[in-house]
Amino acid sequence: ETEHKDVGMKLTLDFHGTNKFIGVGNQGGSPIGMHKNVTITGEGTLEIKGSDGADGEGSGVSGTNGGSAVIAEKLTLDYNGTINIVGGRGGHGSKGNDGGTNVAGTNGGNGGNGGNAVSVDELLIKTNATITFIGGNGGNGGNGGKGGDGRGSTQDGDRTDGKKGGIVHVLTSQARARLVLDE
Repeated sequence: ETEHKDVGMKLTLDFHGTNKFIGVGNQGGSPIGMHKNVTITGEGTLEIKGSDGADGEGSGVSGTNGGSAVIAEKLTLDYNGTINIVGGRGGHGSKGNDGGTNVAGTNGGNGGNGGNAVSVDELLIKTNATITFIGGNGGNGGNGGKGGDGRGSTQDGDRTDGKKGGIVHVLTSQARARLVLDE
């Protein structure tokens, strides 16, 4: 699990035109993480996306969770245009071991959960923007190993898919824009 530290009191980002602000790597990171007060200004089309979780490596290893796109105490959107805020995809689990003679297959790794689109204490939207919040997709669970031949316990292993990330977690909101909550 990625540890997020408070990196500053205030962050203002000004975007113009078509822009993508995307978390990098596969550790479920957030491109805008743990600032007290985040303000996004500008105009055009903007996508903010958390990074995807890592896929499980090895036999039956779980994927890690996707990152949230924005983590802050207060998020202010003073933007004219379209903003898509998307959580990162959870990592996929790896396949379990196949069974041998009279041996059951092992379970596949669990898929990681998708990241939240936004996790803030307060959301303020000041302009007539179209804002879409999309939780990250959960990762696919790894297939269970194939059961072995013979007598005894020879069933296939199980798999569990990750859960879709939350759309938005907001304690208080003042919005004048068109909000789209995409499940």
